[in-house]
Parts: sequence; structure tokens; C-alpha cells
Amino acid sequence: MRRLIVIIAFMMACGFTLSCESTSADDSTDIIAIETTDDTVIPEDNSDYTDSSDSSVTKMTEKEQQDFFKTYVALGDSLTHGCQSLNVEENRQYYSWPAQLARAMETEFNQPLIEYPGIGMPNIEDAFKNGWFDTWASTMSYFIKCMLYWYRVDRYDNQANLNNFAMAGATVDDVVSYDGTKKITYIADTFLMSLVGMMNPWIMSVVGLNPATSKPALDQALDRDPTFLTIWIGSNDTIFATIMGDDGAVFMTEVDTWKEYWDILVAKIKAKESIKGVLVLNLPDNTEIPFLQPINNKYHTVSEGSDIPEGSMVPFFATRSSKISEVITPDQLEAIRDRIIAINKIIKATCEAENWAMMDTYSILKRDLPGGIRLIKADGTLSDIVVTADYATGGFFSLDGIHPSSTGYARVANEAVKLINSHYGTNLPCIDEVAVWENDSTSQDPIDPRDYPAQMGNMSYLFNVFCRIMAQLL
Repeated sequence: MRRLIVIIAFMMACGFTLSCESTSADDSTDIIAIETTDDTVIPEDNSDYTDSSDSSVTKMTEKEQQDFFKTYVALGDSLTHGCQSLNVEENRQYYSWPAQLARAMETEFNQPLIEYPGIGMPNIEDAFKNGWFDTWASTMSYFIKCMLYWYRVDRYDNQANLNNFAMAGATVDDVVSYDGTKKITYIADTFLMSLVGMMNPWIMSVVGLNPATSKPALDQALDRDPTFLTIWIGSNDTIFATIMGDDGAVFMTEVDTWKEYWDILVAKIKAKESIKGVLVLNLPDNTEIPFLQPINNKYHTVSEGSDIPEGSMVPFFATRSSKISEVITPDQLEAIRDRIIAINKIIKATCEAENWAMMDTYSILKRDLPGGIRLIKADGTLSDIVVTADYATGGFFSLDGIHPSSTGYARVANEAVKLINSHYGTNLPCIDEVAVWENDSTSQDPIDPRDYPAQMGNMSYLFNVFCRIMAQLL
């Protein structure tokens, strides 16, 4: 059982989330522009929102725009893969942010769709609503199904025409060097792991990578001769520290190491002559996602006499903490933030040097989402619908408190639309966030797992075991 749980533990490393740029709930006139210049605003009308090109940027003709977006490929981790509630499955993958962006581009975008109920951990929302976590037996049966008995809809027959090469759980070095035939040995050198590795190496990554190709995601993506490319990678290089409640180097990629692989990625992209445009998303602060909740919240208490400092945080599923090792402290949070800032400086320097568009998700998260964001209609105007970062009930995040909901991904796609238009002179239409919200069960039929202690107990036990086993192995 322990070995089985070790495999599942890697599913937790699916990346985390971004808060896309927005307006606060009490601002009825403006949406702050995507870039970090606070003095730039987008008025509330469709033409200005969708046609927000810098006046110094030459507008593309319709034919030029079609050629620009002829072949769009996406690189990244679970945030680009379309993960929600620690699970990737075909219905929600439809709302991955690059898929929504591609529909605005009116270009083909094939994804490695996974048959429902998906891969990874059972989707938390579905599990609670359908009773999958009602008993320990059903909990484990769905874990095993999603971990070992998943199927890609196309059975890899569409690999040559794939557009989304994101890998849930991937770090920057995985995008550059992982070819679908190793990495499993990093978990544990056991017969069981080797057997699983031969059948399904690094379970989550094989979804996007056909092991038969023996090529990394970056090389497979460039083999498609893309004309436009998006990159959002690096979240998993720090998220383990946040999940584990630790700031040690074992859970975060060293900055120099990160830059070494990033430079390889950049060099290969620059050498690809077919690429006309690139959009890069930097890293949001994963210490401010709803996966983490303050100690002594409504569902959590600190044992009397503990040494836990004020300002510490705990996972949303934690109900009691009695020692400092069970929380993430303010000092640990600061160390993780420092690492994220250092990586973002590398990303910014690259984008400035190469004139690539960059979405500053780090600033967006801190500036806009805390006040709530108003959703955008099909005509580009603001609706009265507000989503927030609140766990379970806010609407922006899925129930893992890490990945966005379908609605959250729609806002990410809209920020990409706005930035691409501004930077490259295109005229992409905005995504109808209200229409996505109306089909998003997270908002239309919200459920808070913490209100179901019996089911939550089965889930939270596994979460805690994952963290402890990974801490021992890594």
C-alpha cells in the first residue's frame, strides 16, 4: 500500500494556479491592463478590449493573423494541461486556458484528452458529489482507477497532430529533457516501481508524451513547426515546498539549475524559424493560493501549548495542528516567495531580450484577485458576476485550491488575448467568461468538502500520507 501511495503522491505535483488580471468588485468602469504598468486601463467596451494593440505596433491583416496562428502549441505543466481538482479529464480539458485561447484564434488545437473519470487523483468535486469518498474502499478504488487504469481518448493515434504538450507535474528540466522513459526511478528503486515505469512511465507525463517517440515535450512541440507558442513552466519547481510545508532545497529547484534548463529551452525556441510569436507566463505566488488557509480558521484549531508561530498556514484539509512541522511558517513562506521572485526575474529578462510577450501573473494575483474579479461578457463589457479566490465558494479555483476552475481558466485565456493583441497587433476576440461560468459546476453547484467530515477524513488521510512519504523519499 505504501508503494502504491508513493506513486499517487506524484499526482500532487500538478503545478498550482494563477490569478488572471481583473478588476475589483467595486470598480464598475475599468479592467486593469495585463502588463504591470498600473496607469494603463482598458475601458468597458468591446472594441477597446479586443483591439488593445499598442499604437506603435503595426496591426495585422486578417491573412497575416491566420498565418501567425496557423499552428499553435502550448508547453507547460498541469496549469496548461487543464487540471482541475488534482485530476485531468476530457470534459474539463475542453476549458483548459490554451484550448479557450485557440478557439479565439480560430485555429486547430488537439489535446491529449483523458477518458472520464480522468487521471491523477479522483476529481475532488466529482468524488464528493458522487460519493466516491464515502467509504475507504470506494476511495481507494477510484484512486487506483485514475492512477493505473486511465485511457487517452485517441490511444495516441493523434500524437503527430497534438498541440498541447503540457505535462502535469513537470518541472522546467522535464520539458527540456524528460522523454517518457525515465523519471520513475527518481521515486523509488523497487520492482513495483520499475514494473509500473515500464508500463506507464511517470504516469502523468505520459499523457502528453508518447513514450514510443523518446523525445522530450519541447522537441515534440517544435517538431510541429509551430507559428505561435505559449510557455508556462516553473510552478512545480517551487510548489512542492508549499505542499510539504518546507523551504529546504530538496523541494525547490535551485535558481542556477532552473536557469540552465530555461536557457536550453529558450535557445531551441529561438532556433525554430517557423515561430512568429511567443507568450510566456511567469510564476504566481503559490503561497497565496486557497490550498493554504490560516491557522485557527473555521475548520482548524491549534493545540494548546504548541510552538506554532502566528501567521502560519495549513492545507485546506487540515483540522488540527500541534507542532511546527505540521504547518508552513512565515519564514518558510518568505523563502518560497524569494525563489519565485528569482525565477521570475529570469523569465522577465528573457522576454525583454527576445521581445516576447510576458503575462505578469505574479503581480496580477497580488493586485486583483483579492478584491474579486467581475466576469467579462461576449461583447467585452463587464458583467455583475464576481468570482473570488475563496476556497470552494469563490468560483475562481477548483476544489484542490491549486488549479483554476473552468471560469478561472477563461480569465487566464482572456488575459492572453489582451496581451497578444497589444504586443503583436492581432485582433483576437475576448472569451465569453459568463458563458463558461454558466457551464461551470464549481460555481453553479458549489460544494465545500470541509462540510463533509467523513468523506474529508478519507481524502485528507491520503493527502497527509503523500506529504510524509515524499518528504522521506526526496
